[in-house]
Amino acid sequence: MTKFKNLLFSLTIFFIFSFSNANAGYGKGDLTLTENGVKGFHEYIQGAQGIPLRAVVTNDGNHFFWRYCPAAQCAPEGDTEAVKYCERETNLICATFAVGREVKWRNGINPGGKEARFKKSMTLDEVRDKLAALGFLDNDYKKKVSDTNKADISKRLETLTSLYEKGLLTEDEFKKAKEKLLK
Repeated sequence: MTKFKNLLFSLTIFFIFSFSNANAGYGKGDLTLTENGVKGFHEYIQGAQGIPLRAVVTNDGNHFFWRYCPAAQCAPEGDTEAVKYCERETNLICATFAVGREVKWRNGINPGGKEARFKKSMTLDEVRDKLAALGFLDNDYKKKVSDTNKADISKRLETLTSLYEKGLLTEDEFKKAKEKLLK
């Protein structure tokens, strides 16, 4: 009977340690994503190269690395290799941010489950808003995005004006393009 108990105990320990590595790299604690990080996560959930499996982020919230499943069925994988790759490429500490399209990072705000799932069809703005609701963006992220958009509009206006002045746009084309840009 004691041999059976020892065997059962050994098997239990084996299974605990075997499967615990699969999510050993889930991130936890405060994490503020940069705009570059948000765009990286958005690109990941789009799944252009296959089904999103795992997204890993640097501790500064600026870089995402991910793995896709290019076929219909892929075997599940752990975090270890993705985290090692991220750390090797950036020389920063990395951890798993999402598995599939669900954010797994534990920051005290993210409830996980259905609330933390993203859809492939989400726009960048929708992703940004949901990440803010989950506590991954600082409070003035909307102002920063707005400032970036204003700078972009300013550059486009300069380009339009330059094209008009060089005679590459008619006055009517210039006015229409300018009006469309300012809407």
